Amino acid sequence: MRYKDDLRAFGLADGDQVDLVSVYADGERRAPGFRAVPNTKSIVIRLEPAPASG
Repeated sequence: MRYKDDLRAFGLADGDQVDLVSVYADGERRAPGFRAVPNTKSIVIRLEPAPASG
């Protein structure tokens, strides 16, 4: 499945928790705790693994 390959290319698997990060001239805005899922939509985002909780 192509979209799972896309996740793997970023070192992620279906269901991994990620933070969404937007980069602005004055810094970053972060939305934590989203779940990575294979998708057919064309959206350009930077994926980073969520920090381990604990």
